[in-house]
Amino acid sequence: MRRSEFRKTLLLIKHAFRIEKIRYLVWVAGIFSLMLVATHVNGQFTAEEMKEIVILSTGEPGMRMLVSPITEEGVSEISRFVFFRFSFIFSILFAIMSVQIVTRLTRLEEDASRAELVATSGAGRYARLSSALIVAFTVNLVAAFGMMLGLVINGLEFSGSLVAGLSYAGLGIVVAAFSALAAELSGNASSATGFSAITFGAFFVLNALANVTGNVHEDALGFESSFLAWFTPMGWTQEVYPFDDRNLWIFAFFLAAFVLVSLGAFYFVDKRDVGRGVLADRQGREHAPVWMRRPLGLVWRLQRGAFLAWVIPVAFLGIAFGAATEDLGVNFEDHEYFGEAFAEAAREMPFILTAVTAMVVSFYARVALLKMRKEEASGPLENVLSTPLPRLRWMAGHVLVGMAGSVILVLTYAFTQALVIIESPADIGEHLLGGLVQAGPVFLIAGLIIALFGLVPRRAGAVTIALILFFILAGSFFGPILDLPNAVKNLSPFTHADFLPENASIAKIITLYILGGLFAAIGFLAFKRRNLSF
Repeated sequence: MRRSEFRKTLLLIKHAFRIEKIRYLVWVAGIFSLMLVATHVNGQFTAEEMKEIVILSTGEPGMRMLVSPITEEGVSEISRFVFFRFSFIFSILFAIMSVQIVTRLTRLEEDASRAELVATSGAGRYARLSSALIVAFTVNLVAAFGMMLGLVINGLEFSGSLVAGLSYAGLGIVVAAFSALAAELSGNASSATGFSAITFGAFFVLNALANVTGNVHEDALGFESSFLAWFTPMGWTQEVYPFDDRNLWIFAFFLAAFVLVSLGAFYFVDKRDVGRGVLADRQGREHAPVWMRRPLGLVWRLQRGAFLAWVIPVAFLGIAFGAATEDLGVNFEDHEYFGEAFAEAAREMPFILTAVTAMVVSFYARVALLKMRKEEASGPLENVLSTPLPRLRWMAGHVLVGMAGSVILVLTYAFTQALVIIESPADIGEHLLGGLVQAGPVFLIAGLIIALFGLVPRRAGAVTIALILFFILAGSFFGPILDLPNAVKNLSPFTHADFLPENASIAKIITLYILGGLFAAIGFLAFKRRNLSF
């Protein structure tokens, strides 16, 4: 690598922060806010309450997939308890943030034909990739300090809080490196995002297996992961134990993985042309099938890979969690400490997990629907609309695929989960109905995304991320955990979808779907009246 190949890297870094600063601030502020509120609310639990929750969660393999190892001495300490419960959430946030940063600054720039313009300015061949990795590294560090600040404000020790934040930043930079590698291998931004999602999914599966096959302490007072944890960055994060052993040497793993995978990405820069990936695109048919000759068929062909990258993990999670939900609910229901608080836990648990899945699917809705903004900003839309194709018909294809796909993903989880736990085929209908109930909030969020695309296209990306994170935190699952005021919880559409389908208000659910349709209509009208925005 010659120094000239990195020419103007600093300039591209400054440009990235100037253009994307709002998006980065939203991510950092969201992570800080979640840590601040989660630590404060969980600090209200007594030592005995923390202990009982750890026992209930540790005793079930399905729940160990979603929590982190905890020592016997730490089960009643707020510092350990917060990360025990929220490690999975913070891992997802840092991973999604890192994937978006790198993909937007690498593959998306090439898809929009801006990479060639940068090259003509005298920038070195490695400048774009190195700037993307440095930006991702920096934002992860800032997010780590935000996490630390949320802990310190609640009275936790500074050194442990700092190590805790940095452990998640370590996961983030490793995911960023793999995203950079995916960007070089893939032929477009969608494929790069799909490869990155599959990579993180593999990290999660390995970590889940490590937790499930680990050693459970006596009386279920916490557990330890098995050796499989050392094969995944998620496991490294959990093995740091920032408030106990403080295994700082694990940070060498994060840095080594970041450097080695990044070097692999730089190696492939020289193996491909701009706008192409190392992995050759599959040769297409000589003649397009009839269904691809229409806007809807073409949109489905473009979005098919991303949809399959979601539907397969969702189906897997439905089967995996379905196997554990009944036993978990029974344990909550039978435990004397909680009295009648979880009297219907065994009955509600499958539907609660369906609700959590719906929250995650809202991110798919965002990615699928903002594909419209990508086509608009990168230029192809202008050429498409120069043909006789009406702009609303073009938009309708993306809207139908995005909104219908979101509902289908939630129903897929409900169906695969039902296959594991139902006692008779007739029960499948009840679980599918529960899926339709939980898909209502996702449908409304999809409508909001469409409206924002029509009204404020340039700000739609950052605003939709902020809205989705707020709706999830204020919703029916995390809102009560965080002890948020009712006025705040009622702002989230997830609050208005009861877990059990028989308890759900039909009027509320229909209203969510109607509001989603109305917001989508606003988006159609706004897009029809405005000029294209690049």
